[in-house]
Amino acid sequence: MSATSGPSRLWPFVVAIVMLFFINLPLAHLKWTEHRLDRDGVAGVGEVTATKAFGGKHFVTFRLPASIDPDQKSYTVEVPGDSFDEAKAAEQLPVDYLPEDPSTNRAVDEVPPGSVAVWLTALADLTVLAMLALMFWSRRHGMLVIEATEDLTRCKPDDTVVELGGGMVLVRGDITEIHDDHVVVQANSDTVKVILGDHHNPVGHQQPVQVRGVKVKRR
Repeated sequence: MSATSGPSRLWPFVVAIVMLFFINLPLAHLKWTEHRLDRDGVAGVGEVTATKAFGGKHFVTFRLPASIDPDQKSYTVEVPGDSFDEAKAAEQLPVDYLPEDPSTNRAVDEVPPGSVAVWLTALADLTVLAMLALMFWSRRHGMLVIEATEDLTRCKPDDTVVELGGGMVLVRGDITEIHDDHVVVQANSDTVKVILGDHHNPVGHQQPVQVRGVKVKRR
């Protein structure tokens, strides 16, 4: 019988991919926006509606002319000190924008996210990958391995791992993997590898199974 992989093996990869997607989405969106503005952006002038400086940083709030942006949305950006002073005095700010999508815009002297944002994204990526590696290491090295002493049988849904003495173990749980020479049974938080030997497994994937076996020392 060929190996069958269940959702229990796939979901950590799915979760990791989703997390990596959302972690990298802001930075990827920023790079894509910059690319679009570099390629198709049009120079314009925004009306300064507010300015604020604190902590050595300078922020300007502006909106594009109604002829360009009928919704008259406001945008706040960080700019260098000299650009801040010029924008505050002139009440105008040079802006690049996309004619078909004025909400995609960028002040000409806008301060881009620094290396801190890149490092934080990279650190978050490494954290997710490390958690994934640790999960699989823990699963591999924390798995109970037994050699069946009888044929496996179908049972009522249950999650049980019971020490019977003398190295014998009774296991009830759901089969998550089926291979030619062994199956993997999940009983709550316990993952049990059952070596079949000369015994048979008539139970299907993700079905409850009962088996007795003797513990096998891991090397």
